[in-house]
Amino acid sequence: MKVLINLLVLSLIITSTINISAADETIPSPGIVETRAPAGNGSTAPQACSGRLLIDQGSDQDSAFTADDECDFNCVSPQQSITNNIVLGFDSTISELAIWGGYFPTNIISSDNFTVIFHTNEASTNLPGIVISTQNSVASTRVSTGNTINVVGNMISEQRWVLILNQPVSLSAGTYWIEIFNSTPGSDDFVWGSSDADSMLASPIAFDANAAPGQNWTAFVPNRALQVCGSGPFEPIAVPMMSKPSTLLLLFMVAFGVIMLKPKRATAA
Repeated sequence: MKVLINLLVLSLIITSTINISAADETIPSPGIVETRAPAGNGSTAPQACSGRLLIDQGSDQDSAFTADDECDFNCVSPQQSITNNIVLGFDSTISELAIWGGYFPTNIISSDNFTVIFHTNEASTNLPGIVISTQNSVASTRVSTGNTINVVGNMISEQRWVLILNQPVSLSAGTYWIEIFNSTPGSDDFVWGSSDADSMLASPIAFDANAAPGQNWTAFVPNRALQVCGSGPFEPIAVPMMSKPSTLLLLFMVAFGVIMLKPKRATAA
């Protein structure tokens, strides 16, 4: 009877050890996706738009350029538009944008009416090419960052907008341009802030000082403060493997069971 009990104890020890080992082998979860932007588009700004972060060019508060179709100050004409190039390393769908900037020159908060236009890249000039999508009156939210931007010697309060596209834009891997301009009433103009993030092209932005939407583009630097969010191929993040029970511990358990099974010698009366 005692031998039978000891056999049952040993069986339970071995079974428990096997179950612990199996439970400790975790596999990557396909529900967790990487949200870091591609290398070369680094930024310390927290992600502001929703979805996968495809391009990350946080604000450096160093300068800002007018992007307004009712330009009232420091413009060649009443209209000026700006585009920023993006390079997608994989097929992506863009649904939201985050931009940084302000109202120049007097910090008067205005109502916003953004237009967002996606262009191809003209390979011969590395300037905006054919229009892919034009989205008018794009919904936006605005918050103050608490920072200031230096605009030709004037310090203005930095704002951050999240633009929610009317229709998501699906793009194949490649180089594109995103044109953004605002339509602000009153005497202040929308100015789009700069970023010191690395650029994929020598001249990462282009502007048209005479029209919005832009038509005749002039290459310029530096990058504009921009985050691009949406979706792309899933990239599961591997969950670290938990360590299995050591072989020494397993051998100890088996040895203990063997000792328990060993019959005791009869002692002399």
